[in-house]
Amino acid sequence: MAMDPTAITGLADQVALIYSDAELQLITMIAERLERGLDAPDWALQQLIEVNQLGVEARGLLYKLTPQVAAAIEQAIAQAQAIGIAGADADIRTLTGGGVVTASAAGVVDTAAVAALAGETLTAVTSTHSGILRSVDDIYRNVVAEVTGRTVTGVATRREITQQALNKFAAQGVTGFRDKAGRNWKLDTYAEMATRTSTLRAMKQGHTDRLVQRGYDMVRVSAHPAPAPQCHPYEGKILSLTGSTENGRHTVENVRTGRPMTVTVMASMAEAEAKGLHHVNCRHSHHLVVPGATVPEPPPYNPQDYKDEQKLRYLERQVRQAKREVAAAITPAAKKDANARVRARQAAIRDHVDKTGVARRTHREQLRNGNAAAANDSTQLDRAA
Repeated sequence: MAMDPTAITGLADQVALIYSDAELQLITMIAERLERGLDAPDWALQQLIEVNQLGVEARGLLYKLTPQVAAAIEQAIAQAQAIGIAGADADIRTLTGGGVVTASAAGVVDTAAVAALAGETLTAVTSTHSGILRSVDDIYRNVVAEVTGRTVTGVATRREITQQALNKFAAQGVTGFRDKAGRNWKLDTYAEMATRTSTLRAMKQGHTDRLVQRGYDMVRVSAHPAPAPQCHPYEGKILSLTGSTENGRHTVENVRTGRPMTVTVMASMAEAEAKGLHHVNCRHSHHLVVPGATVPEPPPYNPQDYKDEQKLRYLERQVRQAKREVAAAITPAAKKDANARVRARQAAIRDHVDKTGVARRTHREQLRNGNAAAANDSTQLDRAA
């Protein structure tokens, strides 16, 4: 079973779903308020009232999210830690030939560690709420200012300009976090990233703690096609979980023959991770070293494979962007155009897949089941079922 990141795939989805719904609700709130009295002569004046009411409504929406997000995060982290422990037990059974591991993964989850990591993750995710409120307010005021300024010139109708401004906003999405590189993160993307990072930490810690508890320290990193450049040097290599096994050659007993053999430790886990191994979205696993077991050859390394996958991620984001524009449409023509963009960008994905052979994952093109129709019913954010 090993320490395999694919084993926790989907654990962060619940948190992402909550924020995806919230984003579509905020987009729809903005579009509906901007459309109210759009043809009235005092529309701009009325928007001063609407923006204040929008702030109150958006703040209430985010307040209702917190307990749901907290429960989803804690559940995901507890499951991830249990998966890591179960993986370590499976590793030990493989090494010892079965029957040695007496404690099962069930009932051994460190609840204090889960609570601490869940609290840290919740703080990171909900700290974006103030930024979300600023983003919503800024977007609304900027749309009103743009519409007011342009309609004075008589270049286009107020409705057309409002739709153009909404399209620009929907393409950007609602953001709440800016990283050190200056990139703005969308609600669901950041929430998913933070939760996925924490679940990976929980699984890895559960796996490591169980192995170290049983007296094991050396693990081997997996290999797969299209690795990230920073991970490639560690594929198939042996690492020390704690750093207590020094880098270099070590003599161990071959489990098949009982004779001594030599293995080489490339680095500690901390050293490898400091250089990028187990980054967010990393698919590399690691498993307990079984001296003498057959080690598969790493697949041929082609840097273009990784670039092709990254281009696919970009194209998937473009499809999701067009789908947000559909949610922001206030005219039939705008909705028709946005749907056409969705189809065109999906066609671009099909073409890229056909040319490169990279695997298409259609669920990544969806808005995580976000429900724009739920914009006026915040109770539909409850996704525990």
